[in-house]
Amino acid sequence: TLRHIGEVQVAEGDTKGAFQTFATSQEKMTNDQTLRLIVYAQLKAGDVEGALQTFETLSEEGKHFASWSIALAQAKRGDVTNALQTAAGIKDLKQKDYSLSELAVIQAKAGDVKGALHTAGTIQNKVTKDQTLRDIAEDQAKAGDVTGALETTNIIERVTFSESARGRIAVAQAKAGDVKGAKHTAAMIQSGHEKDETLVFITAAQAEAGDVEGALKTAATIGPNAFQYSPLVVIAEAQARAGNIKGAQQTTATIKEEGDKGSALASIAAAQAKAGDVKGALQTAAAIKDGQTKNYVLLDIVEANAKTGDIKDALQTASTIL
Repeated sequence: TLRHIGEVQVAEGDTKGAFQTFATSQEKMTNDQTLRLIVYAQLKAGDVEGALQTFETLSEEGKHFASWSIALAQAKRGDVTNALQTAAGIKDLKQKDYSLSELAVIQAKAGDVKGALHTAGTIQNKVTKDQTLRDIAEDQAKAGDVTGALETTNIIERVTFSESARGRIAVAQAKAGDVKGAKHTAAMIQSGHEKDETLVFITAAQAEAGDVEGALKTAATIGPNAFQYSPLVVIAEAQARAGNIKGAQQTTATIKEEGDKGSALASIAAAQAKAGDVKGALQTAAAIKDGQTKNYVLLDIVEANAKTGDIKDALQTASTIL
């Protein structure tokens, strides 16, 4: 399309040519609208300085529409102070809150939790604020500050989001290898559904780390409605994601229900295809009895073939899809 061509021109430094291309991409395109497209294309190309210069040529209305994108670009390159100033100029309150939420999370990921919490505190919409605090707590946990993360959950007003935050903290602990701590955090969750979902993720984390026996013990403590499939499927899928194909196959062999077994086999085949073992993936796919599940797996294999440049095999595999 013309817009795509304009983006390419901007990336190559031909802003003047891009302006002409964008201007003809749509009927009755105003000068301001064209300049905004230039700003977005410059940001997409990583030219924040150029985008800021173009941004200054916009009308006040044009700046209103582009401010969010500018603020995020500034924050992502570490210029949080100016990003917050840009966000402060956004007139639409909903858009401003979303922008502040994004900025707060960027601050948290960069390790500036104090700044992130302060930014979150300026968000007017209470739901958006609680969602932001939940995300900040998760980032704190991922950075290893579980105590701080749990303290953040205490200032979340809505129980739904504070419970969800504790679940995310527990998952972060499990993925970091602290299964005991993860289970302790999960025990703080009052909602049975949220707690069970968290324990499912802990089960998967244990299996990915190779602790299948521990994963089975955790799975045994979970309510029957928490699993879409059997716990063994969750474990087999986790093993496959971790590259432990043999272990995943052994776990799958113990699954009795055909639908569950097919789901596990699909995950194994997808992992094999992603790792370049197309032959093994096809053999695994052949064992899947459900036709629709098998077709989805074969599509993954076709994509893996195509990515490696093996178009002939990709076409051959594609011809077997019903």
